[in-house]
This record gives sequence, structure tokens and C-alpha cells, in this order.
Amino acid sequence: FGLWASPANTTALLTFPVTEFMVLLEGQVVVQEEGREDRTFNAGESFLLPFGLKLYWKQPTFVKKIFVAVESKDSFPSK
Repeated sequence: FGLWASPANTTALLTFPVTEFMVLLEGQVVVQEEGREDRTFNAGESFLLPFGLKLYWKQPTFVKKIFVAVESKDSFPSK
């Protein structure tokens, strides 16, 4: 978990390396998946990106977010 901030940018196609829940505090993010319509998230909104999702991450503006990331289901202790 943490606080993350970054100036405007666009990634190359990436495979999301974790499952991440995030809340945008500032800015805007556009998530583009192949074969789907772009999804736009703005400051004040929250969303979840699952492990293994293939996407382009676009930030047309500065972004600040709080997040919780889980590397895999194996990150949780077994009972």
C-alpha cells in the first residue's frame, strides 16, 4: 500500500504485475484494453486492476493515487 504520484505519461502495452485497488486523489487515468472501449477514471474515483490484465495506462495529466497491491494469491498466509 502507499501513495504514488507521477507526471503525465503513457505506457507501452503491459501485463499488470499485481492486483491493485486504487483511489485517484488528483488527475485522470485512461485504461485501454485490446478489444474494449477505453475506461476513464477521474480524481475521487476508485477502481481495481486484476493481476495479468493486458493494458495501456494513459495519464493525460499529473496523477496522485493511494493504492493497495497484492502480488498474487500466494501472498496471503494459508490457514
